[in-house]
Amino acid sequence: MDCWFDNEHRNLRRQIRAWVKNNLGPGDHGQGNLEINACRLANQLGQDGFMAYAVPSRFGGVRETVQARDLCLIREELAWGSALADVMFGVQALGSYPIALAGSEEQQRRYLPPLAKGERIAAFALTEPNAGSDVSAISTQAERATSGYRLNGVKHFISNAGIAHTYVVFASTQPQAKAKGLSAFIVESNSAGFTVKEKTPRGIEDRPTHPGHATLHGGRRCRRFCAESFGRSRGLQPKSAPVRACACGVPKDTV
Repeated sequence: MDCWFDNEHRNLRRQIRAWVKNNLGPGDHGQGNLEINACRLANQLGQDGFMAYAVPSRFGGVRETVQARDLCLIREELAWGSALADVMFGVQALGSYPIALAGSEEQQRRYLPPLAKGERIAAFALTEPNAGSDVSAISTQAERATSGYRLNGVKHFISNAGIAHTYVVFASTQPQAKAKGLSAFIVESNSAGFTVKEKTPRGIEDRPTHPGHATLHGGRRCRRFCAESFGRSRGLQPKSAPVRACACGVPKDTV
């Protein structure tokens, strides 16, 4: 399938493969303190320029637009060396993508550069106790408040919860509209009312009730992001294709 890749892609593969061999080695899954290792890997991937592939060049990234092929190559090689390194890159990309796609200019300039450098860690808060694949069942609600919106609800199985600085949280502004009434909000970890109540070996659970810092820029772009996230858009997407690439990398560690 090398026809999918140009020389820049092949060079990226060589770079990330060398990085994995020099910094991780096969079978390194982040033994020790999980959260310390996770933060270290996110920071190192940012300092060495790989997190920048998840952000447009205008905000500290590598390319004008984020390319799914770049993310696929990076995730496949990281998954071979370390499941934790792959997760940290994958969730950083997932948490950055809504801001890159639907954020306002001010939001993009504020949040994307430090995410590209690995100085801040992102999280993507969609899943709830009664809303997994069925996003229309999301019960977290966002209500207008003096300074913006106030979010009330429970999220769980949120990767990076407890160590992330920037959360993209999905909540309903029109409960009667089900999935069509969802919006995405940027919530900072130091927001009043934000709490992480439980962490389990299966993942880190995030159970927040907090005011939202900022809603992603409304209108067509925000609706486009929700449509793509919930499966109504086709093609090679920066969110789903890299997950499949990760699945190709993991078996390499077992053979």
